[in-house]
Amino acid sequence: MTERFNANQEEIGISSSGGPAGSGLNLTTLGVGQGSGQNATSQENNSSLNFEYTLRWDDISENLAKLGNKKNLNDFVDDMEFRDRMVEDYLSSNVVNGIVAGAGLSINRAAGIVTVSSNSTKTYKVGDTGPGGGIIFFVDRFDEYAGFTYLEVAPASTQVTRTWATGANQGASVAGADSTALGFGTYNTTDITLQAGNVAATCAAVYCDTLTSGGQSDWYLPSIAELKILYDVAFLNLGGAGFVRDYYWSSTENAAGNAISKDFYTGSEFISNKSDTVYVRPVRQF
Repeated sequence: MTERFNANQEEIGISSSGGPAGSGLNLTTLGVGQGSGQNATSQENNSSLNFEYTLRWDDISENLAKLGNKKNLNDFVDDMEFRDRMVEDYLSSNVVNGIVAGAGLSINRAAGIVTVSSNSTKTYKVGDTGPGGGIIFFVDRFDEYAGFTYLEVAPASTQVTRTWATGANQGASVAGADSTALGFGTYNTTDITLQAGNVAATCAAVYCDTLTSGGQSDWYLPSIAELKILYDVAFLNLGGAGFVRDYYWSSTENAAGNAISKDFYTGSEFISNKSDTVYVRPVRQF
């Protein structure tokens, strides 16, 4: 995304202070927004924060005094190396979405132009909004699970009711779809979608697997362990998270004709017939 800064206008994705929206990086202090030619490329999403700004030293030098208690700054405005250090000091003292801007910060100067860039990975806590616009409900703080660190539940707007399987498959077993464990809902979901005849309109797992929401397309039907955490964390402790007091499907099969569901009213687990119409809430891991 390429933006042109304007001193009196906030561009899409760029805060009024001239930094990435919500970043707390105030480039106005550096003179950005004064004069012309302040071009910037910026990419910000919920997984990472990457930014690169190309600034005109002619603009920055006008406001160098704001960077700190330095004397006789005007004596140094032609000293490019000194000005680089000044900008780096300023950026390093700011926090960008919880990440110290100085970490991995790169400043390059050539022909009166300075390029400031950073590439940092964003971290989450339970209750944060995830990359898919849903809620983070699990964080692997001790690195116990291979392949993912976070579990995110899809927004309430994606919630539907479905049977567990389609038509004749409601009485047929699915090889491999019996895992109860945390992180294994994605494998259960894959096995269910590979069962010929299951379709999104009448199969909970296929609905999740084919869903695109918040720009993400890796949603799946949670295992019973993941559903339990959803109940304990998202429903009981995060304001309900859009769940209703009713039954929700897990991707964990119990036998040929039934699978495990969870009652979000009592918190109990049940063996439900695959032909039952039950609530579905997709999740994803990353």
